[in-house]
Amino acid sequence: MILDDKKVNRGFACTLKNIEQLQRSTSGGVFFAVAKRVLEQGGIVYGAAYDENLNIIHQSAENLLELEKLRKSKYVQSNIKNSYKDIKEHLLKGRKVLFSGTPCQAAGLTKFLKMQYDNLIIIQVFCSGVIVTTAWKKYIEDLSKELKQEIIEYESRYKIMEERFLNETGKGWKYPHIRIKTKDGQEYILSRENDSFTIAYAKHLAILPSCANCKFKLKSNNIYADLSIGDFWGCENNAPEVFHSMGVSAVITHSDKGLSILETLKNEMTVMEVDVNIIYRGNPGACYPYKNHPDQEKFLKQLSLNEKSFYELVQEYTGFGNKFAKANYKFGIFGSYNLRASVMELCSNSQSKLIYQYSNCSIISLMSPAVKLPKDIAMPTNPFREKMVKADFNKEFLSILSCETIDFLFIDFLEERFGVIPYQNSFITVSEALNDTNFVYQDTISLYDCNYDLWKEKYNAFLDFLKTNFNTKKIILLKTYLVEQYEDEYRNIIKFDEKELKTITKINTVLEKYYDILEKNINQINVVEIQKEFNYCQFAHKYGRFTWNLNDIYYQEAAKQFVKIIYNSQSD
Repeated sequence: MILDDKKVNRGFACTLKNIEQLQRSTSGGVFFAVAKRVLEQGGIVYGAAYDENLNIIHQSAENLLELEKLRKSKYVQSNIKNSYKDIKEHLLKGRKVLFSGTPCQAAGLTKFLKMQYDNLIIIQVFCSGVIVTTAWKKYIEDLSKELKQEIIEYESRYKIMEERFLNETGKGWKYPHIRIKTKDGQEYILSRENDSFTIAYAKHLAILPSCANCKFKLKSNNIYADLSIGDFWGCENNAPEVFHSMGVSAVITHSDKGLSILETLKNEMTVMEVDVNIIYRGNPGACYPYKNHPDQEKFLKQLSLNEKSFYELVQEYTGFGNKFAKANYKFGIFGSYNLRASVMELCSNSQSKLIYQYSNCSIISLMSPAVKLPKDIAMPTNPFREKMVKADFNKEFLSILSCETIDFLFIDFLEERFGVIPYQNSFITVSEALNDTNFVYQDTISLYDCNYDLWKEKYNAFLDFLKTNFNTKKIILLKTYLVEQYEDEYRNIIKFDEKELKTITKINTVLEKYYDILEKNINQINVVEIQKEFNYCQFAHKYGRFTWNLNDIYYQEAAKQFVKIIYNSQSD
């Protein structure tokens, strides 16, 4: 039974105005705001919580203290227990009820009730699958052994605030950590980058197998909720008025009831309507079918044998072996997001760290004199893009990486697709980051119209910089190009249209020339080029289906080749 009053899905960006409560929410705090209103009206709230043994169960809350247990993301299959039956009894007595769960749980409740109730609100969370319960228990058991204490509290996405826990990462929503409390009262804040549970989830290794082709995804016709809520990834670019470093919720209304709920909460939340397709694009796993990890069945079987730890098995099936898991390298990047995604595969499977990335910048700009930022420039709301705009003006890459201890420097030339503009006695890159500012420019020099002598002059300076500051054996070139095809939501590979292909070919021809020059001029440089079959972008890519964004398989293949180079360099 689909909701009869279902309307065209509408998207919203929402953030709690109460900063303290926003910090205590996983994203923008919408669930808390709706639940608090229901409790104030004498209602009851049902949602997922940890019990005393850290099992995930559905339970009720009748006050704000009990509500605390239902907040925050769990990522594990929860046991509904008697919730459906109890909810029906409350509804028949006329009591207001809020139910929060995964889309399949929302569907289960609706089918159990067999009719609509005006006093029932259903919220479903954006769901890319749930971790199998046995995997979760094994993870917690092994983590307890490692800490030599029983874990009594676990938070998978803690918005770190304490300075004492900060390292190279930032604070807030976009830099979540794991918070653990043990029976002896100790609190631990752990990085998610190399956490085995986080990796097993992201790689679809320990997720319930049936979740891959869930019938209740956001883009399906099987919606049994008034509201869908999750993270608004990309908010800073698409709804900067609402963006907050402590979190933003993406909300999709599916009914008149859901829409009216948002209207009543506008005093407590900042609410802005957005194109719902932007929300879909930022949450592909919750919208479209995906492929489970090819070794998922083997992993779950091995897990049940209890012969190896959860961490060892995750490394075995997703990483580069337990030897690399102990590696502790420092990486630097001059290049694109694709290069970063590939390098982060190394970081997430070891103790290694990405020290610095220099992006949205061409070699012509980089090797030109530093200039001051215009006083009246309005910077991008995206923190990374803001950093890159500033770096493109002050050319800080040269000073940072020439004095930092970098074990390996990764390079690609994909950002050379950007043109440059003469500015004062220098050049600035006409990048996506710059275009997010109010900087006004003219006289753009495009990549393929560029004076080759100008590029050659700056390239030679770049070459001298590399030879002076880096062991060439520790430089890895990833030959990345614009792609000519994309994977649609049904996993079909489709060519871009003829007009786009002409532009792609034109730019790639120049990039190929640049790569060849670098190879010929730096002895012993390590070169990686991924098979053509993996050169495509995804319809569901989190940063959009663009010719300059590739795919997860590409990133993993690049990382595998990086590891081989790293091992070989250590044996020299």
